[in-house]
Amino acid sequence: MNKTTVRLFLTILILTLLVCLCSGCVKRDDASIVGRWRMLSYTTDDGLSYQVDQSEHLEMTFFANANGEATANGVIQYPFAYTARGGVLERTIYRASGEQIVQEKYHFSEDGSTLTVYSPDEGATIVLSRVTE
Repeated sequence: MNKTTVRLFLTILILTLLVCLCSGCVKRDDASIVGRWRMLSYTTDDGLSYQVDQSEHLEMTFFANANGEATANGVIQYPFAYTARGGVLERTIYRASGEQIVQEKYHFSEDGSTLTVYSPDEGATIVLSRVTE
Protein backbone atom coordinates (compact mmCIF):
# COMPACT_ATOMS: atom_id res chain seq x y z
CA MET A 1 0.00 0.00 0.00
CA ASN A 2 1.19 3.47 -0.73
CA LYS A 3 1.01 6.39 1.70
CA THR A 4 -2.07 7.91 0.03
CA THR A 5 -4.05 4.70 0.43
CA VAL A 6 -3.06 4.35 4.09
CA ARG A 7 -4.00 7.99 4.79
CA LEU A 8 -7.34 7.54 3.03
CA PHE A 9 -8.04 4.37 5.01
CA LEU A 10 -7.16 6.03 8.34
CA THR A 11 -9.25 9.10 7.49
CA ILE A 12 -12.29 6.94 6.67
CA LEU A 13 -11.77 4.90 9.84
CA ILE A 14 -11.57 8.02 12.03
CA LEU A 15 -14.64 9.58 10.37
CA THR A 16 -16.60 6.35 10.83
CA LEU A 17 -15.72 6.22 14.53
CA LEU A 18 -16.72 9.86 14.99
CA VAL A 19 -20.06 9.30 13.26
CA CYS A 20 -20.71 6.22 15.43
CA LEU A 21 -19.90 8.07 18.63
CA CYS A 22 -22.10 11.02 17.71
CA SER A 23 -25.04 8.96 16.43
CA GLY A 24 -25.10 6.58 19.38
CA CYS A 25 -24.18 3.33 17.64
CA VAL A 26 -21.59 2.81 20.37
CA LYS A 27 -23.53 1.56 23.40
CA ARG A 28 -23.61 3.93 26.36
CA ASP A 29 -24.34 2.46 29.78
CA ASP A 30 -26.55 5.36 30.79
CA ALA A 31 -28.95 4.66 27.93
CA SER A 32 -29.95 1.38 29.60
CA ILE A 33 -31.32 3.11 32.71
CA VAL A 34 -33.27 5.84 30.92
CA GLY A 35 -36.88 5.64 32.03
CA ARG A 36 -39.02 5.49 35.17
CA TRP A 37 -38.13 3.10 38.01
CA ARG A 38 -40.20 2.31 41.12
CA MET A 39 -38.43 1.39 44.36
CA LEU A 40 -39.24 -2.15 45.56
CA SER A 41 -36.85 -2.84 48.43
CA TYR A 42 -33.96 -1.55 50.49
CA THR A 43 -31.54 -4.04 52.09
CA THR A 44 -28.66 -3.12 54.40
CA ASP A 45 -25.33 -4.92 54.52
CA ASP A 46 -26.43 -6.17 57.97
CA GLY A 47 -29.22 -8.12 56.26
CA LEU A 48 -32.11 -5.89 57.31
CA SER A 49 -34.58 -5.74 54.45
CA TYR A 50 -37.44 -3.32 53.92
CA GLN A 51 -40.15 -3.79 51.32
CA VAL A 52 -41.38 -0.45 50.05
CA ASP A 53 -45.12 0.23 50.29
CA GLN A 54 -46.09 0.33 46.60
CA SER A 55 -48.94 2.76 47.30
CA GLU A 56 -46.27 5.41 47.97
CA HIS A 57 -44.91 5.28 44.39
CA LEU A 58 -41.31 6.13 45.30
CA GLU A 59 -39.77 6.55 41.87
CA MET A 60 -36.62 7.65 40.10
CA THR A 61 -36.81 8.89 36.52
CA PHE A 62 -33.66 9.03 34.41
CA PHE A 63 -34.04 11.21 31.30
CA ALA A 64 -31.92 10.74 28.17
CA ASN A 65 -30.36 14.20 28.67
CA ALA A 66 -28.51 12.96 31.82
CA ASN A 67 -30.94 14.66 34.20
CA GLY A 68 -33.50 13.01 36.43
CA GLU A 69 -35.91 13.40 39.29
CA ALA A 70 -36.94 11.52 42.40
CA THR A 71 -40.68 11.52 43.06
CA ALA A 72 -43.08 10.33 45.74
CA ASN A 73 -46.69 9.90 44.61
CA GLY A 74 -45.90 11.92 41.49
CA VAL A 75 -44.54 14.92 43.41
CA ILE A 76 -40.94 15.84 42.62
CA GLN A 77 -38.80 15.50 45.76
CA TYR A 78 -35.54 16.59 44.13
CA PRO A 79 -33.94 16.91 40.69
CA PHE A 80 -30.55 15.43 39.88
CA ALA A 81 -27.95 15.07 37.15
CA TYR A 82 -26.36 11.69 36.53
CA THR A 83 -23.82 9.63 34.63
CA ALA A 84 -23.86 5.85 34.40
CA ARG A 85 -20.84 4.14 32.95
CA GLY A 86 -19.06 0.87 33.59
CA GLY A 87 -21.49 -0.17 36.32
CA VAL A 88 -20.99 3.09 38.25
CA LEU A 89 -23.88 5.52 38.72
CA GLU A 90 -23.01 9.03 39.88
CA ARG A 91 -25.75 11.46 40.90
CA THR A 92 -25.56 15.12 41.79
CA ILE A 93 -28.67 16.18 43.70
CA TYR A 94 -29.94 19.75 43.57
CA ARG A 95 -32.39 21.88 45.54
CA ALA A 96 -35.34 23.32 43.61
CA SER A 97 -33.34 26.60 43.51
CA GLY A 98 -30.61 24.85 41.52
CA GLU A 99 -28.11 24.77 44.40
CA GLN A 100 -26.08 21.54 44.52
CA ILE A 101 -26.73 19.53 47.69
CA VAL A 102 -24.69 16.34 47.40
CA GLN A 103 -22.83 14.06 45.01
CA GLU A 104 -23.34 10.30 45.35
CA LYS A 105 -21.64 7.30 43.78
CA TYR A 106 -23.28 3.87 43.43
CA HIS A 107 -22.61 0.55 41.74
CA PHE A 108 -25.45 -0.64 39.54
CA SER A 109 -26.68 -3.42 37.31
CA GLU A 110 -29.74 -3.49 35.08
CA ASP A 111 -31.43 -6.30 33.19
CA GLY A 112 -34.19 -4.46 31.36
CA SER A 113 -36.84 -4.76 34.05
CA THR A 114 -34.87 -4.50 37.31
CA LEU A 115 -32.33 -1.89 38.37
CA THR A 116 -30.16 -2.88 41.34
CA VAL A 117 -28.18 -0.09 42.97
CA TYR A 118 -25.60 -0.55 45.73
CA SER A 119 -24.49 2.39 47.88
CA PRO A 120 -21.12 1.77 49.54
CA ASP A 121 -21.62 4.91 51.67
CA GLU A 122 -24.96 3.69 53.04
CA GLY A 123 -24.04 0.01 52.96
CA ALA A 124 -27.34 -0.76 51.27
CA THR A 125 -28.78 -2.28 48.12
CA ILE A 126 -31.84 -0.72 46.51
CA VAL A 127 -33.94 -2.68 44.01
CA LEU A 128 -36.17 -0.83 41.56
CA SER A 129 -38.56 -2.09 38.89
CA ARG A 130 -39.03 -0.44 35.48
CA VAL A 131 -42.42 1.32 35.24
CA THR A 132 -44.08 0.48 31.95
CA GLU A 133 -47.50 2.07 32.43
